[in-house]
Amino acid sequence: MSEILGGTVGFTRLENTEFTLLESGARSSSTTTEKQENKYYTGVYICLNVSAAPGGDTVAIYVRAYDQISGSVFNLLQGSNISTTGLNTYLIHPGAGLDENGSSLKKVVPWPLNRNWDIQVYHSGSGSFTYSLSGCYLP
Repeated sequence: MSEILGGTVGFTRLENTEFTLLESGARSSSTTTEKQENKYYTGVYICLNVSAAPGGDTVAIYVRAYDQISGSVFNLLQGSNISTTGLNTYLIHPGAGLDENGSSLKKVVPWPLNRNWDIQVYHSGSGSFTYSLSGCYLP
């Protein structure tokens, strides 16, 4: 990203940008966020914070990217099934290592983030989960 200032070209340094995808709330069926438009960032850090779980049912996140020509959707990240409360973190970034051991990351994907993407939180049953979903764009 560049801008022209007084006849010279300058570069603006990108900073981490935090955002909310889903406010905390009770949900009993699969939910998909609005489609996100990523113009400048190469990765994203995602937090799924589950504060109430019914027991027996599970949720899992799918970070989905869109093909720019056909609009077809494909998975960038598929999270594991979650049945308990707690903070679940995920990372998509081309500079990320694959080793999740010793960190609180549930899944790491060493790929760049697409321009258009969303997250589907899949529910295995009709039990009510309370959770929020947030993210942080990474340069």
